[in-house]
This record gives sequence, structure tokens and C-alpha cells, in this order.
Amino acid sequence: MTQTVHIYLVNIIQAGLMALAMTTVIGEKQGTRKLIIFALAYGLAVPLFRNIYYFINVPFFTHTFMLVIWALLLYFLMMGITPLKALAGSLLGMIVSFIVDGLLIAQIMRLFNISLEFVLAHFSHA
Repeated sequence: MTQTVHIYLVNIIQAGLMALAMTTVIGEKQGTRKLIIFALAYGLAVPLFRNIYYFINVPFFTHTFMLVIWALLLYFLMMGITPLKALAGSLLGMIVSFIVDGLLIAQIMRLFNISLEFVLAHFSHA
């Protein structure tokens, strides 16, 4: 499996789990079909929004706001969730994603004995 396919597959799975968790937390049960469509639409958008920095000179972290808005639109338009619950779901989903990604990155950095300074110097888009 190529790296690109792997990245999309991981993002689709993560988006599906995020949608399932967030719709459960906000009390809006959705069918499997809607969850799969959400996972595909959000999971395929993640790498595209993350690569915005190569095309447009925008501040770092812009893709995160774009993903929150994209999740909000998907919750509201596709799943029929009220705007307030959709906003709560998309923000809560992003916060949980930050926590999980932070925990994973911290463990990877610890495993390979990588410092935060090294990561910021070599992998920052800024």
C-alpha cells in the first residue's frame, strides 16, 4: 500500500470514528450510510486542507479552522443536525483529535528520543 493511500485510509477511519463519537455525545443517532459518507467526505478533505500552505500563503493552523467549518457543514447539511449541535460536535471533535494526536506524537517522540526543538526546526510549515 502506498503512503498516499495509507494517509487517506487512516484519515477516513479516524473521521468515521470521530463522527460516530460526536453524534453519540450530542445525542443525534445517525445511520451507517450517513456516517460512511461523512467519513469519506471529511477523511478525503483532511490531506487536501493540510496542504493548503503549499498553494496559498496563509497563517499556520488555518487548515484546522477550515476543517472545523467543513465538519460543521457536513453535520448540518448532510446529517440534518441543528446548527448549535453541529458546532458543538465539530469543535468537540477537533479538541478530541488534538488530544489524541498530541498523545500519539508525544509517545513517538519519546520512542525515537526526538526533542520538541528538532520537530519545530524540521517539520514546521511556518
